Amino acid sequence: MALQHGCVVKRHCTDVLCGLTFCVFLGAMIAVTFWGYANGSLEVSLAPINANGGFCGFNYPNNGLNDNKDYPYLYIWNLNDAIDAYNNNENFWAYGICVSECPDSNDF
Repeated sequence: MALQHGCVVKRHCTDVLCGLTFCVFLGAMIAVTFWGYANGSLEVSLAPINANGGFCGFNYPNNGLNDNKDYPYLYIWNLNDAIDAYNNNENFWAYGICVSECPDSNDF
């Protein structure tokens, strides 16, 4: 359907509620980001997780079974099985263990 009289000159915004909702959610995401940065621990968020659920290099207080403070590195002992688990949407980290130093080829 073509416009017979050209473009409509008197225009107005029709999605005010959508725009306000977007701004509210954007503000909430920014607030949660700042709160998480101020109260969280970025180091723990980036730490590898071993098969027991412990964070390598940390003694995470919510998991008393895993004191991994002296074991900062994750060693995956069977990489082929771990990759197969990842490809099958299974637990990739179940093949990892926290170690104090990375093993070299003479350790096998």
